[in-house]
Amino acid sequence: NPYVQRDGEMAAIALEKGTGVASAEFLPGVKLVRAFNAVSWVEVNEEAHREGELIAIPIAGDDQEALAVATQLVIDA
Repeated sequence: NPYVQRDGEMAAIALEKGTGVASAEFLPGVKLVRAFNAVSWVEVNEEAHREGELIAIPIAGDDQEALAVATQLVIDA
């Protein structure tokens, strides 16, 4: 996720346009999928491989192959 204090002008652009749109513009031609950014890494670390219900991890992208890879990463986490 973009933070102006850390990432400077690129973060300001991403916050203005939306992170997904800005990322696609910054990285033309790549297969871009967003996952894990809606949940803190601390929570993911604490909840990984525990018993009980899984936590939800939103996944977004427009390439089916890339989405499949990201989905498997979420499942494996």
